Amino acid sequence: MINGVLAPYFLKKLVADVGDQRFSLLLDESTDISVSKYLGVVIRYFSDTKQTVVSTFLGLVELEGGDARSIACAVVGFLVKCGLKKEKLLGIGTDNASVMTGINNGVHKVLKEEYGLKDLVLIRCVCHSLQLAVSHASNDTIPRSVEYLVRETYNWFSVSPKRREAYKAIYETINCGEKPLQITKVCATRWLSIEPAVSRILDQWEELRLHFSVTKSSEHCYMAEVLYSMYSDPQNILYLTFLKSVLGEVQLAIKAFEGEQVDPLKLLDSLVSLIKSVSSRVLNPLAKIDVLKGPIDGYISPKPYLGYLFESKAAELHLVPEDEINVRKRCVAFTISLTNELRVRLPDNIEALQYMSVFNVEETLTHNKSPGEIEKIAKLLGYSPADIDKIVQQWRAIHLSKWNETKNTMSFWSEIRKFRDAADINPFQELAMAAVSVLSLPHSNAEVERVFSQMSVVKSKLRNRMSLQTLNSILYIRYGLKLSGEACYEHQLPDNVLRLFGTSAAYSFKSAPSVAEPAIESLVQNDDEPLFLSQIIFFHLTVFCTIQVCPETIVGFIGGSIVIPCSSEEHQPSIQDITVRWRQNSLNVYDIIKGTGSVEGQDPAFKNRAETFPKEYLNGNFSLKLNSIRNTDGGEYTCYIIEESIMRDVHLIVKEKPVSEGTKPQPEMTVIIISILCIGFFSLAVSTFSMHDQHEPHIVSKFQFLIKYCNDVCVPELRHRTFYGIACDGPKPEQKKEGLEKDAFTLIVSLVLDTNGYLLAGSALWVRI
Repeated sequence: MINGVLAPYFLKKLVADVGDQRFSLLLDESTDISVSKYLGVVIRYFSDTKQTVVSTFLGLVELEGGDARSIACAVVGFLVKCGLKKEKLLGIGTDNASVMTGINNGVHKVLKEEYGLKDLVLIRCVCHSLQLAVSHASNDTIPRSVEYLVRETYNWFSVSPKRREAYKAIYETINCGEKPLQITKVCATRWLSIEPAVSRILDQWEELRLHFSVTKSSEHCYMAEVLYSMYSDPQNILYLTFLKSVLGEVQLAIKAFEGEQVDPLKLLDSLVSLIKSVSSRVLNPLAKIDVLKGPIDGYISPKPYLGYLFESKAAELHLVPEDEINVRKRCVAFTISLTNELRVRLPDNIEALQYMSVFNVEETLTHNKSPGEIEKIAKLLGYSPADIDKIVQQWRAIHLSKWNETKNTMSFWSEIRKFRDAADINPFQELAMAAVSVLSLPHSNAEVERVFSQMSVVKSKLRNRMSLQTLNSILYIRYGLKLSGEACYEHQLPDNVLRLFGTSAAYSFKSAPSVAEPAIESLVQNDDEPLFLSQIIFFHLTVFCTIQVCPETIVGFIGGSIVIPCSSEEHQPSIQDITVRWRQNSLNVYDIIKGTGSVEGQDPAFKNRAETFPKEYLNGNFSLKLNSIRNTDGGEYTCYIIEESIMRDVHLIVKEKPVSEGTKPQPEMTVIIISILCIGFFSLAVSTFSMHDQHEPHIVSKFQFLIKYCNDVCVPELRHRTFYGIACDGPKPEQKKEGLEKDAFTLIVSLVLDTNGYLLAGSALWVRI
């Protein structure tokens, strides 16, 4: 029900909402509880149903390799499976990992150059950039003992209930029964996570110092002595006071970018305000410098003001002058380093946010506006010169019309998208599409992190063997309901989806949910309409051919060679336009790049064993010849034709080479021919006789006898096939002799004349075949 009905329904609904408009993807890697490596994919687009930009789950893709080409191939292949056009991909949002953002060999670079996405925009996650900026700024500026103090304070209490109770008693005694707040854990990979712990420690500083003073004597513990000496050093409390103030500002900016319901046009102001606020602590007020464009090292105030908290605490502690000067120097150095790190790490993000800010309501409706910015944006999005001219003209004329939704940016552009003039034409269509495309650009990877959190909840230690298909299906349902704004008991499923429950068609698909699968619901008839045997058999035969025959399966023998077929029906205009990629799962088998075979990045397992037929490229033949077949070569092979966005899947079965020289012909064609003859016979028989209202219990046993008779007399090849469905148990022992003595024709006629025998016959015959 989850994999076969609900998940495909929600995925198809999502793809239909995306439609033919441009979208962005948020990408990140993670590992689940079973140590399987997944690529999380979140799609960001303008939803016509919600009339706003939404970010929602698109899927988890299993990764065999962690290199850029494997990830890029997985992304493009997954888009094709979902029924989305890669040409509509506008931008990708990633963290700052080199495999994603590398200039020479990152995922963004591969997608642009090898997959024809020349105008693809890369947006580095602002939250990750801020984290890295703070982490690098702390090196060689803030003493490492400060971070050590915070980490070891948490570790001291995390493993000992006895210590927590002892500290609780001290805290309640000092604070009249008030209970202490727990010291939070510091993440090893996120230096900025120190900020909440710093606030807790500062609020309980005296109580913690007293606790370690008592504990070092009672437990004779060296760690307690070390922590007590650190809590007795006034320089540490001054450092933490400074960090609380600065890191608090950075945390506010991160929360703005991580929010689900944020105005993207206001994010630029948040980012610029952060950089200016941090630099203002140490910058000379008279200095004329743009902190977003150059370093501030030469413009530092001789007496920097490091914030009210720091200055008041420094006056209260009465430090030795040399110690206070040393603390101030380190804090100033941290502020300078942080400002420069923010300036260096965020230029691309600031530029993208500036593009977004152009489309705010005030800027759009002003009379005196320059077309320069809108031209840059149109070129960035890859519009043709003719479309750019239309966008600029519409931009210059849009303020001449009267608009109602002028308070909210999304509502404003939604109104423009739906606008029609007297001729039922939208005169601002190109401009509106450009605006919602820019607003769809990602600004952080927070939504992917939420997907990984949901993944950990669904696939837990108790359900660590859950398949990727089931995991994806559950997440499709969760995010589908979230996108619709309804609870599971409120959502109304369409009738054609409800009719799929309990049908064999819904449970016959073993692959992950995909809108590319056949539309089963179109084959399911209304409950009020009678289904004749000929209809049932035709439906079964259609599903049988679609699912089991069409996906090619070929057999190769160890040590031999085999040609894995792949062809295109489209005419190939030029050898330079041909780009084809062969993959086994995610392993690079062979590439054809601009009409030339390439083994760059080829998996070592296929070295000197894979080849194609260059003379056949222009004929649309991209088949792969695999030599010296090994046991490990078995599995799914995917041929991806880049220009046509077509994927061909072929399953290779590897067997031991037969001892005998002859090759026994495969029975599949014989089985299909005999099945079609039987189907035609049954359909003809049913159309001759009328249906009866009486239900008789011996129908099933009669049909079992008929299948057994066909098995033993007509089609010996069917003996070794698995018996499912109605005939799975076979006739009872006392009935077997009686059944085999009956004439086949008599059995068929009696079965057809029985009430509803046609339904059992059609179902069991198809399952048996």
